[in-house]
This record gives sequence, structure tokens and C-alpha cells, in this order.
Amino acid sequence: MKTQCPHFSMAALALSMPGLFAAAALQAQPFFPAPLVTIFASQPLAYEPGNHAGVFTISRGDYTNAAVTISYTLTGTATNGVDYATVPTSVTLAAGQSETNLLITPVVETNATGYKKVALHLPQSRRFFYEPWGGYDTAVVYIAYNYTNEPPTIAIESPTNASTFPSRPNIVILAKAGDSNG
Repeated sequence: MKTQCPHFSMAALALSMPGLFAAAALQAQPFFPAPLVTIFASQPLAYEPGNHAGVFTISRGDYTNAAVTISYTLTGTATNGVDYATVPTSVTLAAGQSETNLLITPVVETNATGYKKVALHLPQSRRFFYEPWGGYDTAVVYIAYNYTNEPPTIAIESPTNASTFPSRPNIVILAKAGDSNG
């Protein structure tokens, strides 16, 4: 656990008369830095059938000595409680806890196809410091409907089976690859 150090603020008594100096007093004020809060999609693809959940990971930095509640907004083309199981709009990290996972579990829609998007945004707050670079205040999980993960295919088209070659040939191989999932 890190030790909190006091923050010193300067309270100056400015005297602008010639020949006099300005006096300054140091006043100790307790200072507890706002925790650094980040978000990322640790499992950016949720899909059905099978209800494979997408996962947002919400974490905070070094200062874990107190419980903290982190609010966020959910946007995108997928609707909370309709396209995926209802999730809350805040999480509480207990004292000593540095991260938690938020599961995005798709609701089975038998006729749905394609993808929908769930974007989680950490709004700016006076209580937290959000990482301003690298996209850590927003993360995205995609929901794929009627998703099947078919393996890609590859077939050698040339040379054909049972072809023969002289020794030390310079053989050109032509292959065709395919992916039914796009």
C-alpha cells in the first residue's frame, strides 16, 4: 500500500511596499490523489448461439485504500436489457480491489444477423482521473448474431495432384484461401 504524502499549499502575504519582503506561510493540507480509472474490452466479441459474453475490464491505479463507485454510460447500436442482459451503469470497487469485469451477455435473437455495438464511456469526473490518451476512457464490445466460427479453408490449385518435376525444379504453387465468416 502506498503512503499518502501531504500536499503543501502556499498562502502568501504579499506586501508590495518598497523595502519590505513578502512573507509566506506553508499550510499542510491532506492530499489524496484521484485514482486513475481505465477501461478496456478484454473480450471484445460477444456472440450467440452459446451466449459467449463480451467483457469490459474496469480498473483503477495504485490508490486502492478505499471503496470507490465508478459510473459510466453505455451507448451504441445495441440496447441495454434488449440486445444483451441488463447491466448496471456503475460498479463499486471494494477497498483493496483494483479491477472488475462487466459481462455483456447477448440475448438470443433467432432471426438476427450481423453485428451490434456496445460502447462503454467513462465520463470526466472531479473524483477520478481518466487516462486521456490511448482510448482508455472508452471501450467497445461487438455482439455477433448467429455467429459460427468456421475455420478458414485453403486449397492448392497448381500444381495438380500426381504432378512430376525434374530434379531441382523451380515450382510455382498457386493456392486459394477462403473464409466463410468474412
